Order: sequence, then structure tokens, then C-alpha cells
Amino acid sequence: MVEALSVLVLLGTGLVAGVLFAVALSVVPALIAMTPERYVDTHKLLGRRYDRIMPFIVTGSTAIDVGFAFRADGAPGCCSRSGRCAWQASPWCRRPGTCP
Repeated sequence: MVEALSVLVLLGTGLVAGVLFAVALSVVPALIAMTPERYVDTHKLLGRRYDRIMPFIVTGSTAIDVGFAFRADGAPGCCSRSGRCAWQASPWCRRPGTCP
């Protein structure tokens, strides 16, 4: 289950990053060069599909990532649920009271 959710998170965040990059690289310069009337028409056409689906992709990817962060064992500087220190070389693991 974790592997399937990880793939969904990677696909979602990759899609969002790709769309943002494409917009910044090609769409924004094109919109800047347009007249105000043409800009309004083009902006309506561009946002028609993205405005419906992107919030779900961003929210879903973020929610799964946050869930993974809270569920993660062995975060740096923390003890895992098994009681072992995450990284023995970490300075956090040498501090008194940070690991059993």
C-alpha cells in the first residue's frame, strides 16, 4: 500500500511541478506579450481544465506526503518506533535523552 501511495505522490508532485515549470517558461511570457483583450480570452481558455483538477492533485499529494511524514520511522534526530536511533552518526543521537 505504501508503495502505491508513493507512486501516486511522485506522479502528483511531478505533474504539479511540470505544469508550474511549463507555465513559467512558456505561458507567462506569451501572456505578457498579448494585448489586454487577447489576454483575457486566452486566460479563460488556459484555466478551464486546470482550475478543476489541479487543486485535487495538489491537495491529494500533499495530504499523502504529510501522512507519510507523521508515519515515518527513523527520522533524523529521532528515535524510531522500534527504539533505535535513526542515524547513529547523527549528533542528535548522542544527546542524552534523545534515544534509549
